[in-house]
Amino acid sequence: MNETPPTTPLVAGDPAQVGPYPLHGRMNTGGSGVTYAAPDGHGGWAALTVVREEHVAVPGFRSRFAHHVGLVQRVRSPRVAPLLAADGSAPRPWFATAYVPGPTVRDMVATHGPMPGGQVRELAAGIAAALADVHAAGAVYPNLTPAGVVLGPDGPVLTGFEAHVAAADSAGWVDPECFTGRLSSSIDMFSWGSVVAFAATGRAPFGTGDPDAVAHRHENGRPDLFGVPRDLAGPVSAALVPLAEDRPDAAGLARALTGSGGPPPPPERKRSVTGPAVALAAAALVLVLLGAALALWALGREGGPAGAGGSAAGVERAGAQASGAGG
Repeated sequence: MNETPPTTPLVAGDPAQVGPYPLHGRMNTGGSGVTYAAPDGHGGWAALTVVREEHVAVPGFRSRFAHHVGLVQRVRSPRVAPLLAADGSAPRPWFATAYVPGPTVRDMVATHGPMPGGQVRELAAGIAAALADVHAAGAVYPNLTPAGVVLGPDGPVLTGFEAHVAAADSAGWVDPECFTGRLSSSIDMFSWGSVVAFAATGRAPFGTGDPDAVAHRHENGRPDLFGVPRDLAGPVSAALVPLAEDRPDAAGLARALTGSGGPPPPPERKRSVTGPAVALAAAALVLVLLGAALALWALGREGGPAGAGGSAAGVERAGAQASGAGG
């Protein structure tokens, strides 16, 4: 059997078995419910979450649960923890995903602070690749948050299905459009930018709290990206813009991040007309004019009117000295 998940003992009121899964112990308690470790029946481990009763009581919960199960089951990606089983019709709905050893991004930042630049780049590339696979399957992953990304042995893995069953838990991480029901792949890109920014800074780029307040800050404010690596700041900022159609595409972003080790460099800026080259040319012109003035002054000191021929010769000498000063 694979690495055993860290657990604490079951407590009074915990079930001994859920569906076909005997429960081994508690892994954690979060906004969605209690997550238990359970043998998956194939030599590995499952992370099984029993949903909180208050979520089940929300109108429309079971239909949303079933819809999300259908989306996740369509995805096949090494960067997305597979959904093993789920039961939305049980008195307490539950779902089981493959266990991925490692800390979540949220736990890593809470324990060690913002992640180093190299780890943030690996995280950004891994999540982008995962979302590209999700979108290729015709699905979306609208509850991607720092608590739903595990830093596994082979890189980041999305396990976000278990992280946020309730919409309120996602405030600050998902596009406010998610709460209107207008789901699209662009929502995932907003979440990508939010998670990457959080990993780099330890802060949600638009803050957290009431979804309406977060939505207002998104529409009317600018994301807090201080601390995001320079080469990621552009893509992250683009992912967090209010207009969904202006956000980057996951597949293209994944190619840029994984193909070259980082985002493509910004286009080279055109030289300003006040740049170094023009400054040098201006200095040369000044020297030419100064040389001409000195030559004419010296010619005048040589004495008297020179006649037409003398004037022409003086001009020639002045011009030659000026050319020498400029050359």
